[in-house]
Amino acid sequence: MTHLIVTYGYFAVALLVAVESLGVPLPGETILVAAALYAGQTHHLSVWILFVVAAASAIVGDNVGYVLGRVGGDRLLRPVRLHSSHLRGLSEWYRSDAVAKIPRE
Repeated sequence: MTHLIVTYGYFAVALLVAVESLGVPLPGETILVAAALYAGQTHHLSVWILFVVAAASAIVGDNVGYVLGRVGGDRLLRPVRLHSSHLRGLSEWYRSDAVAKIPRE
């Protein structure tokens, strides 16, 4: 992880945070914490720029994920080989108020 930060700096943080916010399980928070520690110890990166890069990347990744889901929808789930009845069931569940009943920490 340190190699990514030293070599690619802000770009590595931006890419991992954005792709994680898109929905891919990557260590976005981990690289952010590691980059902040690296910035504090070496002063090669700015903590404030890291903050802006991480926030912007998370917003962009989240919005791209929303657009992909909104436009691509079921077509993106076909390679996962879900049966159409499963997709209908998921759609009905999300349209109901079940999502609002999920406990939050």
